[in-house]
Amino acid sequence: MKLSFSTLGCPEWTFDQVLSGAKELGMDGIEIRGIGPALDNRKIPEFREQSLPGTAAKLQEAGLEIPVIGTSCTFHAPELYQKSIDEGAAAIDLCGRLGSPYIRVFGDALGSKPEESIAQAVRGITELCRYAHKSGVGVLLEIHGEFNTCEVLDKVLEGCAQWENFGILWDVEHSDRAYGDGWQEFYRLIAPFIRHVHIKDCLRSTSSSPLKLTLPGKGDIPLKDITARLLDDGYNGYFSLEWEKRWVPELPGIEDALACFTSMFGRGGDIYG
Repeated sequence: MKLSFSTLGCPEWTFDQVLSGAKELGMDGIEIRGIGPALDNRKIPEFREQSLPGTAAKLQEAGLEIPVIGTSCTFHAPELYQKSIDEGAAAIDLCGRLGSPYIRVFGDALGSKPEESIAQAVRGITELCRYAHKSGVGVLLEIHGEFNTCEVLDKVLEGCAQWENFGILWDVEHSDRAYGDGWQEFYRLIAPFIRHVHIKDCLRSTSSSPLKLTLPGKGDIPLKDITARLLDDGYNGYFSLEWEKRWVPELPGIEDALACFTSMFGRGGDIYG
C-alpha cells in the first residue's frame, strides 16, 4: 500500500520541510493542501512557472510523488462557479507539469434547492473532466459536507460516471457522519470510483457532546475494517492522513498523528503487518 499525508496537517512547514519530513517518516507521497500561509496553489512559490523544474527535481530526489493536489473548488453555489473552474483548470495544468494524477474538488452543500446544487456540481465536475481529459489528469470529488450520502452520490455518479477521469476521494470521516458503523452500503456505491482515501478519526457527536477529532485509531470510526475491506477488494491507491491542524490548531502535532497512522499499516506497528 502507499501512504501519504496532507499538508493541511503541517501549515507551519515550508515545502522543503514537508519533503524532508515525508522522507524521514517513510511516506510514499505528499498530498498538497496549502504550503505555509498560501492555500491557493497559484500562490505557492514552488508551484510558480519558473520554479517548477526545481520542484520536480526535489520530489524526484526525495523519492516522493504528489498523489493529489487539493483545491478549494466548490460547485454548490452559482457565485463560486467560475472562480472554481479557473482554480481547477490551473490545478490541472500544475498536475500535468508535476506528473500528479489527480486534483480534488468539492460538492459541497445542498442548500434550499438540493437538486440544483447537485446539478451544478455535476456541471462543474464535467467541465473540469473535459478540460483535463487530454492531459490524463483525473478530477476527484471528495466525500465532504452534504455530498456524503447514497442519495446524493447516486445522482452525481449518474452525471459524471461517463468520464473515465472522474473519481471519488473517500473521506471516511465525512461518510461516517451519515452512516457510522453501517458504512458498507455507502462503500458499495462508491467503490468502483474510489481513487484516493483520507484517513482520520473522531469521537462521534452525541446529544451531549459535539464531534471531536482524535488521533487515528483512538476514535469511533472503524478504520481497521474499512482499510481491510479496501485492501481485500484490490484498492491500490493512497491512504492519506488528513490531519486538520490548519483548521483546528489545538490538535496535537502531525508527528503524533503520523505515528498512529503509520502503525495502522504495519509501519511501526502490527495491525496490518
